[in-house]
Amino acid sequence: MHRSNYSKIENGQREISVAAVDKIAEFFNITIDELVLLGDDIPKEIRLEDKTTSEQIKLIQELDQEEKTWFLK
Repeated sequence: MHRSNYSKIENGQREISVAAVDKIAEFFNITIDELVLLGDDIPKEIRLEDKTTSEQIKLIQELDQEEKTWFLK
């Protein structure tokens, strides 16, 4: 990443791309969650196949509309 782009991101003049965040996390050998949250509050991954049908429905209902649209494709 060029210094001027980094400076703009740091000063809030530009948004960082997901691809750039992924590369930074990969460089430091951490997950994106660990990079973004930088603490012990990393959410536990939820795998739907490990849940009962009623638990799956409850989890899906908790998603916002955009997430539901993506998930139900």
